[in-house]
Amino acid sequence: MGNRRLIERLGLLCGLLVFAAIAWGDHPSRARSAPQTPAQEQARQLSAMGMKYLLQQDYQQAIKAFQVAAQLDPEDADIYFNWGYALGALGQHQEEIGKYEQAVRYNPGLGQAYAAWAAALLQLGKETEARAKVREALTVAPGVLHPVEVFMLKSLDLMD
Repeated sequence: MGNRRLIERLGLLCGLLVFAAIAWGDHPSRARSAPQTPAQEQARQLSAMGMKYLLQQDYQQAIKAFQVAAQLDPEDADIYFNWGYALGALGQHQEEIGKYEQAVRYNPGLGQAYAAWAAALLQLGKETEARAKVREALTVAPGVLHPVEVFMLKSLDLMD
């Protein structure tokens, strides 16, 4: 597969990962419990603002919102997941992976973070590690991936 074609398919995968989660209504941020402190409520509001920026493809503003949200609620896995997506959209894949690592540290069952992590690894040319990350996603959160996500991962030869 040509490098350009691979990058196009990865872009499509990343977009579909977020679109599918938003469209089906179970994006990680939708599953969060009610805020327990004023700081957590403020973090939730900032995270929602960051999501709006993501949908507008204003990734720099999204990153700023997620940074502040993470300072207010540093153990919220969803903030790191979304922050990672914004970094990936800007081509900052190593930093993106770091945010997915933080996301799964706080929520080990966040299967979408593992799938997005795999896509970021693939962008860096680390196919073997990407395949391993997909297997990890399916191990920690079986059934968490939507059919669209499974189709895209299979089309990228990241899963059987």
